[in-house]
Amino acid sequence: MNPAEVDAVILVGGLGTRLRPLTLSAPKPMLPTAGLPFLTHLLSRIADAGVEHVVLGTSYKARVFESEFGDGSKLGLRIEYVVETEPLGTGGGIANASNFGGRFVWARSPKCFTRSGIIGQSGV
Repeated sequence: MNPAEVDAVILVGGLGTRLRPLTLSAPKPMLPTAGLPFLTHLLSRIADAGVEHVVLGTSYKARVFESEFGDGSKLGLRIEYVVETEPLGTGGGIANASNFGGRFVWARSPKCFTRSGIIGQSGV
């Protein structure tokens, strides 16, 4: 699999209720980890693995993501945003976001899962 030929789909629309009160002001993926939003670390790993296009499935505080990452060019990525108008859950979020790409990987935690393996541990 050539990572440049797949899209990473990252679901970042959850309410983060288990981390409240921290997530009352910022979505969980935007909470600082080692001085940067957690999502910045994940997007950097995705770019390092050779994936070029990312679709962020957003809902809760959706504007925060585009304000922080814009079109993704600062990280060497092309980022598109898909906003859920109502919560769709994990399966619905993946289906909704996957409409914007062809072959995709689903990024969850610091790993990116594909149909054929994991990106992010020690490369592709």
